[in-house]
Order: sequence, then C-alpha cells, then structure tokens
Amino acid sequence: MSMIEPHGWYESRRAAASAAWPNAVGRLPLGAVVTGIVVATAPFGVFVDLDEAPSVMALFDLATWPGGRQLPPMGFRLQGRVVGHRPGRDHEPGQLRLAPLD
Repeated sequence: MSMIEPHGWYESRRAAASAAWPNAVGRLPLGAVVTGIVVATAPFGVFVDLDEAPSVMALFDLATWPGGRQLPPMGFRLQGRVVGHRPGRDHEPGQLRLAPLD
C-alpha cells in the first residue's frame, strides 16, 4: 500500500473541518455506524472521508484493526463505528476515531 501524506488531504479543508466539528460530534456519537472512502494512508492507519461528515477528519487507527487483516487501500469504501472524538488542538481540527464493525 502506498503512503499518502494525510495532511495534504485535509489541509485545504482545515477551516471547514473546524467549523463542522461541533455538529459532527453531536450527530455522530460514540457507537454510531458510519460509511466512507479511504482517502489517505499512514503507518498508523487510514483516513476516511465520511458520507455523514465529509469535512471532518476520520481515522481508522491500526491498533483497532483485527490482527492479520490488511488495511484497506485508497478508494476502498467501508463502514466503521465511531469509538472516539479527539477535539482539535492548536491549529488542528478535531478528529473522529473509527474501528471496524464486528
């Protein structure tokens, strides 16, 4: 799987992501099922553009991925469950943390 710098994916969306964050947290509580497309990969997981909140950064952390399963490639459509809300800090927008559905 080739790595794509995740910052490039959301750099142009930073202002929109910050504005959308409070609404996304309210609409996507912990446990919510979401759908999206893998848009960036990193050594620690994949970033997903969510249908439910396209401006908000969502991360499938490698630590949540079942052992032995390969991470999905760029462009792959998947579903996951919201397992965390990481508020923005400094100049970074907030982030949803996702885990695969059981």
